[in-house]
Amino acid sequence: MARRVFLSPSAARDLDRIREWYGQPGAGEAARARVKGILDALQNLRNHPHLGVRYDEGGTGARALVVRDHVIVYRILGDADGTGGPGDIQVGRIYGPGQSRS
Repeated sequence: MARRVFLSPSAARDLDRIREWYGQPGAGEAARARVKGILDALQNLRNHPHLGVRYDEGGTGARALVVRDHVIVYRILGDADGTGGPGDIQVGRIYGPGQSRS
């Protein structure tokens, strides 16, 4: 069964900024492919929530999925111990290349 994917307010802002950056005039097909890759990865998490590696900061159960130099940080809700609970996916951040993670 497919899970739902929710973006936190921070992740939604990140995605908006990524779309804006890669949507600039003259950005080209490669830029559109990067955005599509991120959107496809978010959809893939619905059926394959363990695609990302553990990215656990302080026992949060976070995972990270690298997509074309961007890092999607997410949690499987109800799965803080990483054992594959039944919850939906909450995306906390989508970091761009070289972006500070602090």
